[in-house]
Amino acid sequence: MYKNLLTNLPTKVMNFPDFPFPKNTDAFPSHTVILKYLEEYARRQNLNENINFDNPVETCSFDESTKSWKVNDENFDFVVVANGHYTKPSVPEIFQNSVFEGEIMHTHYYRKAESLAGKNVLVIGQGPSGQDISLDLLGIANSVALLGRSEIKGTPDSLRKFIGWAKEMKANGIFTNNNELIECDYILLASGYCFDFHFLDKNLIEYSACKKKIQPLYKQIVHSRYPSLAFIGIPCTIVPFPLMDCQGFFQTAYSSAYVF
Repeated sequence: MYKNLLTNLPTKVMNFPDFPFPKNTDAFPSHTVILKYLEEYARRQNLNENINFDNPVETCSFDESTKSWKVNDENFDFVVVANGHYTKPSVPEIFQNSVFEGEIMHTHYYRKAESLAGKNVLVIGQGPSGQDISLDLLGIANSVALLGRSEIKGTPDSLRKFIGWAKEMKANGIFTNNNELIECDYILLASGYCFDFHFLDKNLIEYSACKKKIQPLYKQIVHSRYPSLAFIGIPCTIVPFPLMDCQGFFQTAYSSAYVF
């Protein structure tokens, strides 16, 4: 999380249905406010006492003989995967081992604008993070450019905007598919994230062509071949807390009927 990060959804729509934000909370609060909200939610629901912290899942496989799941060294009747998908940065191949002589970093690791003071920064990707971080850098970085798929209106004139994608890496910047050279000495990749299910047996899931969906899942929750395996939080363009609350109710009702 970076220092000046605010939510891009108002609190009136993003809270859990049975747990509103405290009165007088800013409409678009900081990430520290969201952390306190989640910590209080966990306390009210007595969640922490049921969580085994610092115990990463290394393996998860289905035992056909017992019709149960082996997670690390324990056996379970039903498994819910809810590890999120904003942990493993997606770094397109063109930016890996390139000839660019400056630095390349994914926005996942961005913390504060001051760390890039005096740099000529190119932000690649114009989603919420790319746009927000570009604005965060203005006035602190020496120059800021933003490269994305379409025109962005309503941004300051000091933000240099380019349309397109990186076609070729250069020592001093990138050459776009619109034949423009964007010179810079620091590249920030706002290129999204990858699902990370390294602990699951490879034969359990498949990825869609766009890599944004997991198959084969019913309603993007229940595995169609292994119905004792469910996923929470797979959809991307969503209002997270209310959706996951609904998915949780669905999964709980389903798994209770399945197991018992």
